[in-house]
Amino acid sequence: MNKINRRERDTNEMCIEALEEMLIAIDFCLGYQKKNDPLKWSVNINDIERGVLGLPAAALMFCIVDTIGSMYIDKVLEFNVDGTKKKEKKINEKRIRSFFWILNSDYFNLNLSEDDISTIYNLRSRLLHNSYILKKTILSLDSGKPFIEKRGDEVFFIHLISFLDACRSAVSKFKERISDLEPKLVYNEPSININENYPTT
Repeated sequence: MNKINRRERDTNEMCIEALEEMLIAIDFCLGYQKKNDPLKWSVNINDIERGVLGLPAAALMFCIVDTIGSMYIDKVLEFNVDGTKKKEKKINEKRIRSFFWILNSDYFNLNLSEDDISTIYNLRSRLLHNSYILKKTILSLDSGKPFIEKRGDEVFFIHLISFLDACRSAVSKFKERISDLEPKLVYNEPSININENYPTT
C-alpha cells in the first residue's frame, strides 16, 4: 500500500487547483448526453434530445464567480454599471452577494444592473442550496452573448457554453493576479490518523 503523505497546504495553490478541477468537471457536464441513456432520465425523449448536465455545470460556474469575487474582499474596484457608466464598489465579506459584482469587472465583462446582480445571486443560491433554478430562468446550450442575458423585464438566459468560455478566461486572468491579491497563507495541519485505504486527492 502507498503511504499517504500530509503536506503543507498553500491556499493560493489549492484555490487554483480547485478552479482548474471545476473547469474539467464543467467540460464533462456539458459533454454528457442524456439521450444516450434515456432510461435513466424520467422525462420525455424530446426534452432530452439536447440534454446535458446543465444544473451542476451552472452551479460550478457560479462557484468560480464566487471564488474570484471573494478574493477581492475589502477592495474597492471599478465596475461597469448598466453599460453606460463606471462605479466603484467595495466587496464586503458580510454581504456575500457583493462578490458577484466581479461579473461586471474585466474578469467577466458583463454590464448588469444592481438589481440584476441580486437576481443572479439569488439564482445561484437556490441552485447551490436547494438544487433548482428560479422561474423565468433558462439554461441554454447556445453560444449566446452576453453569457448572462436578460430578455424583457424578468427572463434570464444563462448561455452555458459562453459562460464556460468566460470562466476559462477569468481563471486564466486570476492565475496571473492571485499572488498580488493577498499574502499566501500556509496551514500547518495537525497530524491525524488516516486509514491507508482512504481515497485522497
